[in-house]
Amino acid sequence: MKAEGHITAQCCPQLKRKVFERIDIDPPVNHIYVDLSECTYMDSTFLGLLVGFSRHISARGGKLEVQHADEVSLSLFRQMGMDRILSINQVTVPLPENMVNMQNNSSLTADELLSAHEDLMSISDDNKKRFLTLHEILSKQVKEKKDSEN
Repeated sequence: MKAEGHITAQCCPQLKRKVFERIDIDPPVNHIYVDLSECTYMDSTFLGLLVGFSRHISARGGKLEVQHADEVSLSLFRQMGMDRILSINQVTVPLPENMVNMQNNSSLTADELLSAHEDLMSISDDNKKRFLTLHEILSKQVKEKKDSEN
């Protein structure tokens, strides 16, 4: 995948569905390449999604590789502890010709936000502290929604 411009939470639900579908079908993919050469901004939801992708593909024997991260992105990965779990390099892997363009226009649920931030929180105690208030708010929203559906 290639991240271009500002990558925010609004693209995450559609992206997560596409990537997980591809990881889970046969034949399984053994690598996910994320090209950040044209990415100018990543929010915490997208960062959590990368962690989730990495864990999901690793559980199936594969690997997520981040390509062409600039110094700002590398600093952010280090700050979040993501450099310990992501493979980050500057090697270019050709992108497929049939890529799907995903826009930042999906509606995001509290469940999806919570999941992405729990992935980030699982990396370090600093991240737990950083996202504690958000986690509490989202957990409350998820619980209230479930209670209202029952």
